[in-house]
Amino acid sequence: MNIRKVLPLVRKFALYAWQCKKSYFIFYVLSILVNIAAPFVTIIFPAYVIDELIGQRRISHIVLYVALTVGLTWVCNCLRSFSDLTKEKYDDLFGRYLNMVLSEKCIDLDFQHTEDTKVLEQLEKAKTGIDWYSGGISGILNTFGILLTNIVIMFGVAAILLTGAPVLIAVYVVCIAVDTVLRFYMNKIEREAFLKLSKVNRIFGYLFWELQDIRFGKDIRLYGAEKLMEEKCAKENNYQTNAYKTQSMQSLPYDMASTLMGMVRYIADLLILGKKALTGEITLGAFTMYMNAGNAFHQSLRGIVWNVQDLYRKLSYANEFVIFMEYPNAIRHGELLPQTDREHTIEFRNVSFTYPGSDICVLRNINITLHAGEHISIVGLNGAGKTTFIKLLCRLYDPTEGQILLDGTDIRDLVYEEYVRLLAVVFQDFELFAFTARENVTLTESHAKASDVLTNEEKLEKEYKERFTKKKRLADINTDSDAGTGTSYPHSDTRFDNVIKQVGLTETLSDLKYGADTFIMKGFDEEGTELSGGQKQKLAIARALYKDAPIVILDEPTAALDPIAEYEIYNQFNTLVGGKTAIYISHRLSSCKFCDIIYVFVDGEIQEHGTHDELVSVDNGCYAEMFAAQAQYYR
Repeated sequence: MNIRKVLPLVRKFALYAWQCKKSYFIFYVLSILVNIAAPFVTIIFPAYVIDELIGQRRISHIVLYVALTVGLTWVCNCLRSFSDLTKEKYDDLFGRYLNMVLSEKCIDLDFQHTEDTKVLEQLEKAKTGIDWYSGGISGILNTFGILLTNIVIMFGVAAILLTGAPVLIAVYVVCIAVDTVLRFYMNKIEREAFLKLSKVNRIFGYLFWELQDIRFGKDIRLYGAEKLMEEKCAKENNYQTNAYKTQSMQSLPYDMASTLMGMVRYIADLLILGKKALTGEITLGAFTMYMNAGNAFHQSLRGIVWNVQDLYRKLSYANEFVIFMEYPNAIRHGELLPQTDREHTIEFRNVSFTYPGSDICVLRNINITLHAGEHISIVGLNGAGKTTFIKLLCRLYDPTEGQILLDGTDIRDLVYEEYVRLLAVVFQDFELFAFTARENVTLTESHAKASDVLTNEEKLEKEYKERFTKKKRLADINTDSDAGTGTSYPHSDTRFDNVIKQVGLTETLSDLKYGADTFIMKGFDEEGTELSGGQKQKLAIARALYKDAPIVILDEPTAALDPIAEYEIYNQFNTLVGGKTAIYISHRLSSCKFCDIIYVFVDGEIQEHGTHDELVSVDNGCYAEMFAAQAQYYR
């Protein structure tokens, strides 16, 4: 990290704190002022007490000096404790705030980045860098506050030393210079270890946290995977332990040398000031004051060096968070709006695609026109490029070559959020959330009380949940649109009920304790329900229907079902989408008979296209052969 980025980064994290909790800075400034004042109380007043005790011994003066020393020390300690305890209350708040900011960035991140190993490693660096290693907002701002405190104290006590023991300043500067070099190498060792452990931490987190997910329970038990898990956990645990041990052993010589320099400094104090006291150059009280001032000067000067290095170190880790937050877009984001007063036509024109970091062309010279209202089937064997075709259509990736046009306009020139408003997609690996059934369909927060699980969220969490749910993303769009228009209107229970009825889940949900407001998983609520595979698929389809987008896509969401069950779901869905444009993706052919046109993908190219009747009649045709092989399942 460039040293010139230190102050801008401090300002950035101070801004995060300001946005999260402005009142934090009241206690932040109070803490700095108290920490500056406290050392001078113990440096100045004890000297007066000692000189009075060995001099005129005036009781009133002794009582006054002692009272001032004790009283001011007590006030400083009380104020320091009050400000520190209050600031500590913000630590957890700031941590959750940054986690929510990070989560928001993950939601905004272009999908292409989510499949990029480098980006995922940067995400891990961001999480550990802003948490474990930097201490987050509090860790950075507290270090900066201590740095400011030490700077003021250093100048204050330097002024005291210049009145009677200026030579000590030179001694301290030399000791600190050596200590600075030692500290530099210690920080370098720690930084190198951090960079090496970023990937290891991902594996460690997966083994020790992700595998606690109950979803793995059946496979681990039925396949006897306990030993494998234990061996992998032990291996990674030993690896991390040895890594930290190596780091400690590398730092040990520098740490011991730093301790030695402290002893040298203390001996110099005694020799120089002791000689002055014995020769009568200074009083015993002054000896005490200069000793305390010298100790404070050394501590503040060393503190400044350490604080600068520590601040730089923490900001180097926290900078990984900033790097992730400023990750550039992977796809082009246009500024044009789709037309809303017409039915939409999508054209793939000479589209080819190669995944980033690969030299294998997954799609080659694809030319397809999707007319409004058509029901289209994309078929082919695994690896033929069907899902990649859908990823390009959904703008999860941009084509390597060629264009995808919406009503004649390159979709890269359109506002991304507005373009994906036109699409409702159910992927093969669709995901449901551990929320209520209603929230999974509407993707808006349900205000009906399903249980007490999520009813006591703190204000900050609620605020950011609202921010998340307002994101107009492919899988998270909270406004509905009239079919084919994109005109938004509010959600209603009637609309939800109609969609649930259409997919055949009315009876299923009505039998639940809280109806549609029951949690569909038990991760957050023991009264939640576990839906069957088919019920989950229906809920995912209901979400696509609820969006009411003019273009509906099913990308093999029923691949795990037998062909007959798959045909029944596709046939039902074909009826539900009605006159909308519908695209069905499958390597099985149960969805093809009722489609207007079929495209057969083979090795990333369109091998054949036509209606079902046309393609089955092609001698030695790819589709005809696949259909003949699967026909036994459809009789």
